[in-house]
Amino acid sequence: MDFLEVALNEITSSLEEGNEVSLVGFGKFYLYEHAPRPVRNPKTQEEMVLKSYKSVKFKVSEKIKKHFKDLE
Repeated sequence: MDFLEVALNEITSSLEEGNEVSLVGFGKFYLYEHAPRPVRNPKTQEEMVLKSYKSVKFKVSEKIKKHFKDLE
């Protein structure tokens, strides 16, 4: 296994356990739970409720934000 594959496996495992994963100077990965919400099927116009679900979010570090802001 190469380094990137091992790192991604560790990040995934940690997120599955409910932990945030911070990479100092880069950013952090965390789970976000979306609330249930009403939606409409565009084909049939049938209204339904989309169940709650989890997704992975990433927040970039201030150091990287500042770097790209300074490029302008």
